[in-house]
Amino acid sequence: IKGYLDNPDVTSVSVHIVETETTTTDFWTDLVTSASPRGPAWNANGILLKPDVTAPGLNVSVAQWGTGDLAVLALGTSQAAAFVAGLAALLIEEDPAQAPWEIKARIINGAVHDLYRNPNQTPPRQSPSRAGAGRIDPRVSVQTPILVFDPLQPNQVSVSFPTYDIIEGQTLFRDVRIRNRTLEELELEFHLDEVLTAPGAEVTLIAPSTTVPAESEIDVTIQIEFDISAMEPMRDPAYQGPDPFLTETTGYLAVSTDSPALEQPVRIPYYAVSRPASAVAVDAELLELGPGKLGALDLSVAGTGLGANPLYTAQTACFEAQWRSRPEQNVHPASLIRDLAAVGVTS
Repeated sequence: IKGYLDNPDVTSVSVHIVETETTTTDFWTDLVTSASPRGPAWNANGILLKPDVTAPGLNVSVAQWGTGDLAVLALGTSQAAAFVAGLAALLIEEDPAQAPWEIKARIINGAVHDLYRNPNQTPPRQSPSRAGAGRIDPRVSVQTPILVFDPLQPNQVSVSFPTYDIIEGQTLFRDVRIRNRTLEELELEFHLDEVLTAPGAEVTLIAPSTTVPAESEIDVTIQIEFDISAMEPMRDPAYQGPDPFLTETTGYLAVSTDSPALEQPVRIPYYAVSRPASAVAVDAELLELGPGKLGALDLSVAGTGLGANPLYTAQTACFEAQWRSRPEQNVHPASLIRDLAAVGVTS
């Protein structure tokens, strides 16, 4: 081919593949490389699920620069990003009017293949904080007649519960929106695929309707209810990194339709990190010790403790305040996540 292209008299080249041979193996299929980072991330709203998706990025055969006819095996994000960019190009070609977040939603919704810790697709499965929505599948992303996304953060697409500290009796809610992209009414089926559910957490789906009219949207709700007395640390069985680890409740909401265009469900990840927390405070703004700054005080502490949980104990200590932060002066809102609220001394 290179020789023909070097000939100025040649205006076109036709390539005919006479014989092909394909060798496949499931040994390394859907196995996350150890060099791939894991989430979650943080932003001004709290915890944010990352990564978004996974794509082939190890032992990818690419053209070797400067050879003209040789290949070389490459790895890394530069390879995986090329696959995702190619999928995005296919989706834009199909509908150039789509917004960037809609392209992202179709890529995430179509990433329906699980990733695993061990070869030969052997459990445990990797959680969304390690593999995102899953391995991309261009066929599903192109065919899907629906979009599934978080209406509060459509640019994120995936559902992230921002709360980290769980107070007694707390229940978290997050809506998921399903958009019908077709000119026909669609009937939906929902399935919660729980990859990790922390002790003391219960995940349910509230779906008031399973029918979405043509070119319309409906919302369903993912609810996570916590029993603080039953909460305890839980390590992801697929996690191979060092301590510390996060106690995660995560999985997928799978959505299937009666449309013949979609042969299998699309899905969206949901993600929450939790630990039990007390919320107690002294019922006073100013404490007077009297002459000499010495004396004894009876302090009334009110709020919510940790219930009957045998693994955690809520403690109260007295400090003399020396400094308080002023969050309104932080340059970036994400700094609030790491805000040191106060500094004090005690003896």
